[in-house]
Amino acid sequence: MANKGFSSDLTLVLEPTQLGVVTAHKGALWLEIHTAGVACHGSTPEKGHSAIYAMRHVLEVNRG
Repeated sequence: MANKGFSSDLTLVLEPTQLGVVTAHKGALWLEIHTAGVACHGSTPEKGHSAIYAMRHVLEVNRG
């Protein structure tokens, strides 16, 4: 990974590998996702767009 430009301040190895090289492993992926909205008055919701509803669609993709 270091040869491909990955760097970190700290790396934890939590599983024994008998000092063998591991080329693939399940892990974590942290993403920062932004959705946009348009604010409006509660009496005219058709003039706005909810950023919360847009994020709901992102969270529902490939669920489970």
